Amino acid sequence: MKVGFFTPRSIRPLHPRLVSFENYFKRKGIEVEFINASNYAPNLMSRISWIYLWFFDLYAIRQCKPRVKDFDIIFINDLKYLPLAKYARSLNKVVLYDTIDHNVYLRFYQLEQKIKIVRLFKSLIVSIFKRMERNFAFRYCDEILVNSTSLQHYFDNKAHVLFYSSPFEKMEEVNTPSKPVALLYLGIFSPEKGAREIISLQKKLNLPLFIYGDVSEPVLLHEIKDLKQISHTRRLSVSDLEQALKKLLSDYYLVGFSLIKPAHYSYEVQEANKDIDYLALGIPLIGNHRLPTKEKIEAGCGLFVDDNQLAEKLSDLKVKEALTKTSKAYYHQHYASSLFEAQIEIIMRPYLSTER
Repeated sequence: MKVGFFTPRSIRPLHPRLVSFENYFKRKGIEVEFINASNYAPNLMSRISWIYLWFFDLYAIRQCKPRVKDFDIIFINDLKYLPLAKYARSLNKVVLYDTIDHNVYLRFYQLEQKIKIVRLFKSLIVSIFKRMERNFAFRYCDEILVNSTSLQHYFDNKAHVLFYSSPFEKMEEVNTPSKPVALLYLGIFSPEKGAREIISLQKKLNLPLFIYGDVSEPVLLHEIKDLKQISHTRRLSVSDLEQALKKLLSDYYLVGFSLIKPAHYSYEVQEANKDIDYLALGIPLIGNHRLPTKEKIEAGCGLFVDDNQLAEKLSDLKVKEALTKTSKAYYHQHYASSLFEAQIEIIMRPYLSTER
């Protein structure tokens, strides 16, 4: 049996959610391959995606089709490749749609940044593509996998919630409250993710800040390069990032930033992988009142960015001890890899049966 993941997400390095799937199938002795056909040079044919306002990557889908026959089970990861489900179903493949975003809202936001006039037609465009996504998912996919309850509701409670689990949960290094405090940011560093607020607070707290992830804008990259207390490292593989975090934890007590802005509905309600990575390591959050982050902070896993006593609390040993203990416990209660494994086992059992 062979499983194929068709994804516009990074495969070099492999996106963390895909790492979890890879680990599961490898433990089952099942061959798995990841295909990303989106890294092409623009040409006349590749521009056909404008027909669907770039919500779907039609050229990449066309490139993927010859590979579908090579697999028994097809995972389609993200809306951009979802029309491939219809072709895969025509070949009698098992098809699963895995999505971690409210893609229609995310894609529309990206579109309106390029073409301002589409804002006039937001309701119509969003309505059309929501209907298309749901139609492809319900009609041509055997299962729908999501990483949040908000997405489960979006798919009429017909989707399986498969929360992201952190690849760092088994690290032996601990976040020691008695060590000097340093700030941490994981992921794409952009204004929508609170980049400028993070820089401002770093200056106010006068603490070292370590950023691991690509910077979205040249101006922003230039700005952080000029700040001595900020260290920036471009996106790393999971294994390389693990080594970097081990080194940081040997020197510092880390606190992680999560300041995603509700720039669109997906950002407003979606789980953030960075939050879960922080909690897995016992790293409390400095976060805003965005619902998924707010829930974690109110559960005792962090501090609000607008807390007037933020600096004092970060220097209080008992506060830090409580934050770290609660963060680890919250992670294991909600996001542990054992929970991911148990859920994916239930989902995949009918399709991995030797009787198929």
